[in-house]
Parts: sequence; structure tokens; C-alpha cells
Amino acid sequence: VLLATGAVVALRQFSAFVPPQVGESRRAALLGAVVAANVATSPADAYQPTVSFFGLSPSGVTVSDAYSQNNADNPYDQFSDGKDAIYQKDEAIVAKRKAQLEESFRRIEKVPPLIKTKQSSEITMEMTRQVAFLGKNIEFFSQPVGSPNWELGRSVIAEMGDLGVAIKKKDWDRAQRDYDGFQAKAKEW
Repeated sequence: VLLATGAVVALRQFSAFVPPQVGESRRAALLGAVVAANVATSPADAYQPTVSFFGLSPSGVTVSDAYSQNNADNPYDQFSDGKDAIYQKDEAIVAKRKAQLEESFRRIEKVPPLIKTKQSSEITMEMTRQVAFLGKNIEFFSQPVGSPNWELGRSVIAEMGDLGVAIKKKDWDRAQRDYDGFQAKAKEW
């Protein structure tokens, strides 16, 4: 402790303080500060993003989603309106997605016997292999976004999710009902 106190006293004699400049340089610094303060734009003129809490904002503008403020078309988005889009559907992509969708439906047909024999791990394996592409492919063929076919496609995906939940909970009666609901929605789609 005595050694540390001695070191502090010894170091206090060296000052890190720079004495103020006198004369012309002080006046030049003051003039520069005044000019800089007058040239800068006020913070009120700067762009202020709209902030809301649970859809209510202090300015009275209701905004529920920060991303909805950017409504510009994105040419890189496959779900945009298509004009000026870099992404264009071609026959090779459509054929690949269709083959993936058919393979997913073929694999889902293996699920009812597995539900009857209560093989949850086998069902999970089937659902996470090729069937993982099911939702993306249904959305791909259900465009445009917001159309009745899109909503029906989303309900097919939701039924598949419900089936997955029933399998994880090992509620076999519910799993069979959810599978039947999925098949009915898929046939309607």
C-alpha cells in the first residue's frame, strides 16, 4: 500500500493538462466554433424515423411495423410484383419445384401407418427430410401473395405444422385428425 501511494504522489507531478493558447490562436478557435455552430443544420431538420409502441406513437402517426415504412419494390425479391424484377421464373425452376412438391406429398403418404404404430421418430425423420421444402414450394405455386390461393396454401402449411405439434406431443388421435385435415386442405389447394 505504501509503495502504491508513493507511485501516485510521484506521478501527480506530471500533468496531462495542456495550458490554453493565448493571443491569435484563441480568437481563431472561438471564431471557428461560432462558424461551425451556425453552419450545422438543426436536429429538427434531420430525418426522424417513426417510432411507435404497440402501434401508438407520440406524434399521433400509427405505425405497426417498421418494415412497412419501406414500401419500395425490391427487384431482388421473388415475391415482388415482377416488373423490373431480377428474379424471373423459368421452366427449370418451376420443374424443380414441382418435382420437390410431388416428392413431399409422396413422403407424407407414409405418415398414417406410422401414426397407427406410434413411431414419432420415424414420422419426424420423414417430415424433416424432403417435406421441409413443402411450405416454400406451396408458397411458390400459390402466388400472388394475398390471393385466395395464397391463403389456401398457407392453411395447408398450417395444417402440416399442427400435425408436427401433435407428433411431438405424441397425441396420436389429434395427429390422425390433423393428418386428415392436412389431406383435405391439400386436395382443395
